[in-house]
Amino acid sequence: QRITPENVQFHVRDWLEDFSLTTQKISDDPECNFAYVITVENKQVSVGETKEHSRYLVITAIAPLTWAKPMLEKQPQEKAFQFWTTISDKLFIAKQRCVVYDVHFTIKILKWLPITNDLTQGMLFDAIEDVGGGLALAGNAANLAAIDMGFSPPMPAIPPAPTPGKGASPP
Repeated sequence: QRITPENVQFHVRDWLEDFSLTTQKISDDPECNFAYVITVENKQVSVGETKEHSRYLVITAIAPLTWAKPMLEKQPQEKAFQFWTTISDKLFIAKQRCVVYDVHFTIKILKWLPITNDLTQGMLFDAIEDVGGGLALAGNAANLAAIDMGFSPPMPAIPPAPTPGKGASPP
């Protein structure tokens, strides 16, 4: 069936359900035609269509860096700028689109997918995976930036290796 802006929500919902992902519909966002939050490997990623850009799906995730707030509040403004710039630069080099909200101590990772006849489930899952990878990269970049400044960031726990029945199957 052809994918159009009029039926893309139906397809996205079906594609997410096909993989039994933990999915929650967001119904109270006035800026979106539709949006879902999915949980993948303990990361929340949103998929939706905004009213402003109704010809695109936008896939986003937020990297909270609130642990850096006490560290950066004690630093000169130049050091805080260096911290955020280091993270942004590493994400740029990796071709990850991001928005840094230094006031809120978060980084938003995003990817845009045009809604065309050629849009597939595989393309959507590749984009979700890219955003999830960007989330991990943002966290690693923040840890490295903190280490470069002489601080000890909270190190993430090493997740267990996937088994053939859990996480090793391609979408």
